[in-house]
Amino acid sequence: METLPPSFYGPIRDPNLKRQSNYKAYEWMALLHWYILPIGIELEFNTTLLENFSDFVAIVETAMTIQSHSMSDLACLKQLVIKFLQGYEKYYVGNDPEKILRCRLCIFQLIHITTHIRWYGSVRLGSQATVERAIGELGHKIHSKKEPFANLTNIMIEHELIKVLQLYYPELIPESTGKNIIPDSGRLMQPLKLQNQDWNDPIGHLSVIKQYFVATNCFANTREIDVQSWNIHCFGKLKMKNQQTLQSSYSNSQISIKTTRYSRWFEAIKPNAQLGEVFGEAIAFYSIEYENHIKLMMVYNPLGQLYAPLQTVICGRWSSPNQLAATETVHIQNLIGVWKAESQNIYVLRKHPGLLDLSPAESGAASLDLDENN
Repeated sequence: METLPPSFYGPIRDPNLKRQSNYKAYEWMALLHWYILPIGIELEFNTTLLENFSDFVAIVETAMTIQSHSMSDLACLKQLVIKFLQGYEKYYVGNDPEKILRCRLCIFQLIHITTHIRWYGSVRLGSQATVERAIGELGHKIHSKKEPFANLTNIMIEHELIKVLQLYYPELIPESTGKNIIPDSGRLMQPLKLQNQDWNDPIGHLSVIKQYFVATNCFANTREIDVQSWNIHCFGKLKMKNQQTLQSSYSNSQISIKTTRYSRWFEAIKPNAQLGEVFGEAIAFYSIEYENHIKLMMVYNPLGQLYAPLQTVICGRWSSPNQLAATETVHIQNLIGVWKAESQNIYVLRKHPGLLDLSPAESGAASLDLDENN
């Protein structure tokens, strides 16, 4: 799917590696967190059932995210679990004793999630996919045919000793290779050469940027600024602080090799501490120098008419091509994917937090680097 960034899922399955749990996790997350609810909305499934399933999705996302929780957060999560279980029993069992088989342990054990988080932390740490992946990684390191279990024990002890030493001596933690410190505003990449007529702003990019400067009071007397006095450079990509690369329509148009996956959709916050989020498609990036100030800007097509049909679903529609907007790159938060339905509704697909625990190879880092070089 070309509108789902390559960093959202792993590389193509290699059966020779015999590591299948990773792919089952991706397939499960794709259906649960991205596609079932939007498809159900578009096919006009029963709204009550979709709301109940949305509660289940919210529970799983919270349980599988490695983060701290306050007691009030856990209390709210428990109430959500109770609401889901009561709804599940009402809609799928009711008063029919023949449907009692639907009351599976895997459903009703959700009531213990809050206790598990309070005692042991995120469920993600002990999930099936995490454990199977760890076993698989250790299994590939066993070289002793005579005493494989002793070899496995030594490997595990060595790993734990290294972790303990790194806790006592943080300087022993190796730095990530190839990952330099990136400022909050990101780093612009892929300089683009525009024709002379493009600098006359026929498509309104500079006008949109100036409107942003006026609205946010970036410079004194912004209304009187002549855009011809700006020192302007155009770029095709942005390397964000979280090491993700945001592409743009300009960068994709200059790629000679046809790619099947793009990463030009984003999530950002509004400027000047305004509440709310902004979603859109990046068109181009600009470095603008004026009065010894350098602003890194992005021109984008905003996703308008935003609404949340369910608590875990965000939907909207693309604005017309002549309704572009601009923002500073420092406000960009994350990559997103999008799914366009036949109704022209655009659904936001956020990267699930559980993907952060995958290794670089499993998270598709190699594929992502290949796309960035194109």
